[in-house]
This record gives sequence, structure tokens and C-alpha cells, in this order.
Amino acid sequence: MPIPKDRVPALFVRFFFDILLPEQYTKILYIDTDVRICRDGLSHVFDIEVGSYPIAAAADGTELMRPHDKEWHKKKNRIGLNADDLLFNAGILLINRKAYAEQQIGQKALTYLANCRHPDCMDDQCALNAVLRNNWLELSPIYNWTIISRAWLLDEFDPLLIHYISRSKPWRDYKNRVPAAYKSDMKRFFEVHHMGDAFTTYPWHRRFLLDLKSAFMHGVDRLGLDQRARLIRRFMQNFDAAGMRVVPIKGATMIREEKARMRMDQVGR
Repeated sequence: MPIPKDRVPALFVRFFFDILLPEQYTKILYIDTDVRICRDGLSHVFDIEVGSYPIAAAADGTELMRPHDKEWHKKKNRIGLNADDLLFNAGILLINRKAYAEQQIGQKALTYLANCRHPDCMDDQCALNAVLRNNWLELSPIYNWTIISRAWLLDEFDPLLIHYISRSKPWRDYKNRVPAAYKSDMKRFFEVHHMGDAFTTYPWHRRFLLDLKSAFMHGVDRLGLDQRARLIRRFMQNFDAAGMRVVPIKGATMIREEKARMRMDQVGR
């Protein structure tokens, strides 16, 4: 089975946690290594009632910011999803071991990858979304926060887990794209654990330009002109305080109607 260049074989181990881990674990919490835990303790996550679903997960960040993007819909179609099917981010998964094993999710995902011919779909996340289509419990994005460019939303939504999904990380921000709000806490973490040398520091003028850009974007949002921030807030309204969806997922017809309303709003502006 060919493995994409930007993926390491270890990522596919998650397919078989139901086989590899001791049998006494009925729920398994998988977390990528580029995730920051923002609060003390994760034990309450295991209290989430998954029901008969094999996994619980949060929607990919693109579902929040660019849900109507045609290229995004094309990618979902290539994976095997419909445009109005939600795609989850596989970097944080709460696995219901019994259902996962009984439905042979790992083996099905491996089979999907073996038969996949499009390079866009040859990764672990695509495989899991394909075999778990409409068969997963959706959690609030606070359980897998990937909205890095809009740092001011941290105070608004108080995420439990922040996932740095791009190649730019707070500790190794090659293109200076990660706002300072994410870097300060991570820098303290590195220093406390005697890894300060591994944290990349950039010249003050590059940091200043990024902070200026972030402040400008925040100002645009305060004026109500940041469409993506509006979409994020609208998406977050679907969940209760515990992070569970309370508003049904919209079908294709409702999505088309919403897109038409958004176009009218833009014309009105």
C-alpha cells in the first residue's frame, strides 16, 4: 500500500487500536502529537455517551469556515462523501472499542486505501471518513479546535483541545503564520520541560507584522465583515454547553437555500 510523502506509517496504527491495546479499555482517546491540552484533565471526555457509533469526533475546520466551497465538495466526492456530508478531523478520536471492532473499521479503512487511486484521498483521515460516512457522533469543535488564524476566538469559545494542523506550529513557525496568542503558552511549556532550544524565535519585525495582521483581522470581525468568523459562530450555535450537537445537520436543500441567502446578503452590503 503506497503511503503519501507527508504521512508517516505510525499514523495508520490508529486503525487497529481495538486489536493492539489491552482488552479492559472500552473507550480509547486518540490525540495527535501536535495538539495542546488547554485544561487540566481529560477524564470527563470518557463520560461522553457514544452510543452505537464507532467513534466520536469533531468536524474538520473547513466545514466551519468554507462549507460551501466547490473544491471542498469535490474532495469530499472523491473520498466517497456527498457535499452535505460532514467530514471529521481524525487528529482527535474517541473510539468506542466494541462498535469499532464489530464493524471492522480498521480493516475497511485499510482496504479503502489499498483500492484508492486518487492522491488526494490516500491518507488515514480520508479512509476513516469514507468507511464511517454518517456513522460517527459529532462533537463540538472545542474538542478539536483548528481555527488558528483567528486567535481572538479562543476567549469566545474556550476550546479544550487546540490542534495545530498546518505545517506551521507554534514551536516551529517557518512562515510566521501562528499568532502570538498560541505561542506564549507553548513557549512556557517548552521551557518548563527543558526544551527551550527547540522553540524557534523569529526577529521582532516579523512577529510585529503578524501581530499587526491579526489585529487588523480582529478589527474587521468587530465590524461584522469577517465572513469566515460569522460562519464559525453560526456553526458553534449547533452545540450545547457540553459540546453535543443540538441542531440537526442541514440537508442539501437547506444548504442551497442558505447559500442563496448569503449571496443576497453580500449584494445588500
